[in-house]
Amino acid sequence: MHSNRTTKLYAVGVDIGGTKILILITDQSGRVLFKKRVESTGDLERICEIINAALKEASIAHHQIMGMTVGIPGHVDSLEGIVKNSVQLGWKDLNIKAYISRRFSFPVFIKNDVNCAALGEKWLGNGENSSHMVYISLGTGVGGAIIANGSLVEGSTYSAGEFGYITDSDDIKKGIDSDWDQYGNLERKISGFALDEKARQIGLTARELFVEYNKGNSAAQEIIDSFIKNLSLVISNLVNILNPEYVIIGGGVSESMECILDPIKSYVKKLTMFPTKIRLSKLGGEGGAFGCVYNVLSGMEDSTEQEEGISKKLEKDKNEKGD
Repeated sequence: MHSNRTTKLYAVGVDIGGTKILILITDQSGRVLFKKRVESTGDLERICEIINAALKEASIAHHQIMGMTVGIPGHVDSLEGIVKNSVQLGWKDLNIKAYISRRFSFPVFIKNDVNCAALGEKWLGNGENSSHMVYISLGTGVGGAIIANGSLVEGSTYSAGEFGYITDSDDIKKGIDSDWDQYGNLERKISGFALDEKARQIGLTARELFVEYNKGNSAAQEIIDSFIKNLSLVISNLVNILNPEYVIIGGGVSESMECILDPIKSYVKKLTMFPTKIRLSKLGGEGGAFGCVYNVLSGMEDSTEQEEGISKKLEKDKNEKGD
C-alpha cells in the first residue's frame, strides 16, 4: 500500500501576501531545500507560473510532491478551497483550489494566511508544538488564529480568529458598527494602520513610536500606553475564554514590540487568573510559508495513520475469518 509513497518526497508551501509571495519546498522531515520570494500578484495564472518556475528551478517534478498548501489573506473556506473575500488580492467568491488543482497533478490545499502562520509557529516557532495556542497577527490590520486540543479552529463559516472585529462598550457608545469593507473596531485601535495614523499626528512613523517610547517621549508614550492596554485587554479575554498555553504575537508591528512585552505580560497577569506564556513570533514573515508546509506534512501523517489503521483492520478481519 505504501510502495507509491516513496516517490512523494517533497512538500510545497506558498504564502501569498499583499506585497510578496514566499515559496518554500521541504523534504518529509521539514528541512528547507528551496526558498524564493517574489513580488505578489492577484493574477491566478501568473501565480501558477511562479510556482511552476520555482519547481523547475528546484529541479523537482510534480510526481515527487506530496502536496502543496497555499496561504491566502482574507476569508477562506478551506474545505471547498473558495476565497470568499480577499481585499489584498481583489478576489471574491473565487474557487482557488479548483483553478490551481487543474494545473498541478498533486494535492492542493487552501488556507487562510494567518492560520498558516499559527501552524508555522506551533511547528517550528515559539509555540513549541503546543496543543493550545492563540496567535495574534498585528500588521496593517489585525488577524488571529486558534489552536485548541491540537487542532486549528476554523469555525462554522471559516471565520474563527477575526480578532480585528472585537468590540467593546466604548465602540457601542460611539455607534461604530462592524463592516467587512472597513477596518474592524479593534483594528482602529492597535493595527499598524491605526499606529501609523496616530504617529503621523506627532510627526513620527509607527516604528519610530516605539523608539521614542523608549526614549521617554511623552506623546509617543501616551499612544503606546493605550496600545498596551487595549492589546492586554484582548489577550486577557482570549485567555479567559480559550485557556491557551501560549499566546504568540506576530505580524509587522510585533517586530517593534520587544520593549513593551513585559508591560503587556504584567497587565494580562492582573486581568486573568489563568497562566499563559506570551511570546513574540520567532519565524516572522516566514511563518505562513512554514505553516503551509506543515499543513501538507501533517495531512500526510494523518493519511498514513488512517492507511495503517485500515491495513491492520483488514489483516485482523482476515485472521479472524481464517480462525
